[in-house]
Amino acid sequence: MTCSPFNCPNPLKGGLSITGGGYICTSGYFQKVGSVLYMITGGHCLDDAGGVGVPWYHTSLIGYAAHYQSAGTADAGLITSSEGGARNQVLEYVASPPPWYTILSLTGWTAGSSQTLGSLVCKAGQTTGWTCGTLTQKDVTVGNRYHLNVTTATTSGGDSGGSVIGPSTKLYGETSLGDSGHDYYVTPDRVNSFFGGSPCVTASC
Repeated sequence: MTCSPFNCPNPLKGGLSITGGGYICTSGYFQKVGSVLYMITGGHCLDDAGGVGVPWYHTSLIGYAAHYQSAGTADAGLITSSEGGARNQVLEYVASPPPWYTILSLTGWTAGSSQTLGSLVCKAGQTTGWTCGTLTQKDVTVGNRYHLNVTTATTSGGDSGGSVIGPSTKLYGETSLGDSGHDYYVTPDRVNSFFGGSPCVTASC
């Protein structure tokens, strides 16, 4: 059995390529709001789809775009999900040489203000895969997106929405934007404050 961002066995997890309504982005993590389960991705991904995209992974329908915000305090979007398997998994994938992967299980999540400058932070993305860097800034503004934390991990188009992981496999957020030397990401507490609920950090959530 092999796994890549473009073809990975169930369950649905963070770090996979998702498409719908003309966009290509990356799955982030599951969020439970009340009794409803969602997959988090970049809010601008769903905005690009007109907010009515039907996100797919490979040949499988994920769900429907439910809510999103593409700017402001939380560039994040919610996709409905009925995932019945483990809900705290993230794909760590390195394309070459040679390709390899592992499946991580989230152990918790950390608010932006509690994330430590200088710590090693990695991100999962469908374009650049698993890249890591140092947390250099917190609570920064980029254009019309606020309260982003910043690492030196390489990021490119299509990586938006992907999981950002800190020490001890703690969820640090989801990618908003970036370039060859920066990953700007939305922290979980910002998503919680805007949409409600909290990230799934256990298999059963």
